[in-house]
Amino acid sequence: MNNDPSKTPVKNLMTKDVVMMPAEHTVKDAAKVMDMEGVGSLIIMKNNEPAGIMTERDFATKVVAHECPASTDISKVMTSPVVYMGPEESVLKASEIMLEKKIRKIPIYDSGKILGIITATDLVRFFRFSATQEIKGRCPLHTDERLVKTELTDGTKRLYCSKCERFFALDE
Repeated sequence: MNNDPSKTPVKNLMTKDVVMMPAEHTVKDAAKVMDMEGVGSLIIMKNNEPAGIMTERDFATKVVAHECPASTDISKVMTSPVVYMGPEESVLKASEIMLEKKIRKIPIYDSGKILGIITATDLVRFFRFSATQEIKGRCPLHTDERLVKTELTDGTKRLYCSKCERFFALDE
């Protein structure tokens, strides 16, 4: 196992179920799909290739702010070209790209296929978990007798420290 969390490949964190939509649709169509699928972005496809990405930010800054009609072609407001990365690239590289390009979502693309997507939320969750694990290994507050296995309302199991009153991922 890699001891440097920043070298973890994005394929280990990416969401594999990516919602895609043909470029010939409208912003209203895109909004409906995003709502129905419960996602914050769509990969917009043209000729079986990613032509752009439509995000919640695009809706706010391009559609709503500029009062675009719901019938506007999605290709006129999507972010293009798509910034993507390969599945073996590191989470550190993903965070660097997001900061440099001021984006929050990066599709993972390989051999002509979208494999998944990694988001800023994924990275924050990962780096927080990594930092927590490092603290847990060194912090005198987190001794085994203070860590209690508990199940959260979403069904996930966590360790709870009665001293610092924080939850930690459970290594099972």
